[in-house]
Amino acid sequence: MERNAVAPTGTRIITETTMATLGQAVRKVMIALADADAWREPGAIETQFQAHRLLVAGIAERFSVKPRYT
Repeated sequence: MERNAVAPTGTRIITETTMATLGQAVRKVMIALADADAWREPGAIETQFQAHRLLVAGIAERFSVKPRYT
């Protein structure tokens, strides 16, 4: 963030590192579903999303960071 910037409370930032981590998690889910030919099964999809922590609850905290204030 710019030195004079003030982010609203609760702001989260996606960095190159967290974006790469998110991409890897999504890729792993897709590979697992394709390998098992399970992409049509809602239960299998849910299991993979849970296993790779891609659920609504907590996804922002896992794949973003709080802004640094200097």
